[in-house]
Amino acid sequence: MKQHFQGWDVVGQHLERLAAIQGGEHWSLNAGQCASLRGIRQRIPHNGVVIADEVGMGKTRIAVALAHSVIAAGGRVAILVPPGLGFQWHDELRDGGVDSPPLLRSLWQFLAAWDPETDEKNPWFDHKVILISHAFTNWRLGENNAPWRWALLPTLYGRWRKLTSGRFPNGFGHCEELDDEWVQAAACAIAETIQARPARHPARRLLDELCRQVSWAETLNPSGYGRGQTLRPWLESAVGLGLGIFDLVIIDEAHKSRGDHSGLSRMLDQVVMPSDSARRLAMTATPVELDAGQWSQILERIGASGFGDSTTPGDIFQDYADACARVRQCPHDTEAREAYCRLAQRFEQTLQPYVLRRDKL
Repeated sequence: MKQHFQGWDVVGQHLERLAAIQGGEHWSLNAGQCASLRGIRQRIPHNGVVIADEVGMGKTRIAVALAHSVIAAGGRVAILVPPGLGFQWHDELRDGGVDSPPLLRSLWQFLAAWDPETDEKNPWFDHKVILISHAFTNWRLGENNAPWRWALLPTLYGRWRKLTSGRFPNGFGHCEELDDEWVQAAACAIAETIQARPARHPARRLLDELCRQVSWAETLNPSGYGRGQTLRPWLESAVGLGLGIFDLVIIDEAHKSRGDHSGLSRMLDQVVMPSDSARRLAMTATPVELDAGQWSQILERIGASGFGDSTTPGDIFQDYADACARVRQCPHDTEAREAYCRLAQRFEQTLQPYVLRRDKL
């Protein structure tokens, strides 16, 4: 969590430098990719960005260039990827001069970073870049699971109470469920690191909110950690605190895992903690095939809202989809073609501040 992000104008300067030299000796950028970097530079100080290039055009390399620039500006980056793409991303980051640990896939792997028997401690929040699987939060928790799977939340709760009020909650030292060494080491490191942050730091705000809204006794109930239960989001956020605060969140295959309760949505809403000036970069290779709902969700995932011409009612994405369907059904209908042209122009204007798109021409 030792970071001092210099801001998006500084990131833009690094992007321009990479575009000017077309990458590096072992990591080249073509003219189209350099144009995309300049397009990101124009947009990202104001909002998140979607890269919607076709397959094989180097979206990952553009994203790595942005990650490289954020790190150079003192920031941290989280990259959310489908489970099968971890090695591809790791190789691309390496070629781009960015070091990252292996793809984070499980809660066990997360806690192992604080194994007391490991000689070299390297907690997640000290890494500049972390690769995280879309499926990371698919934890099976409930009454009959081993306590280490849910014990981070009550252990962190108790440690934070001790640091901020001078005493542990009643019975903290006598809970056998909280005896796991990895969990204890993780909670202690997370709490002490966050205590050193300023009072308005997002991590401090979250732990203070936890202690206000949830009672100590509640956190010891294993049934509360099951899917859809009240403690599950708090546990996900506790794990997120162990990952640290991020200035850039990159979302690969951003059109997948739809729905508010999907693994990717939970990752974005509960686990990956943004800084107050954070931005998101979403990537999709199938923009032409996306339906209206997928377009809306992708833009929501980069934090964008209020789309379209405010003087015109309706959902621009659904309106455009309907116009496309009508033209296909009635290709010789003049009114349908004219309506399609109007909506296509509105659609393009709506997406222009957020979306970069290249075709294979």
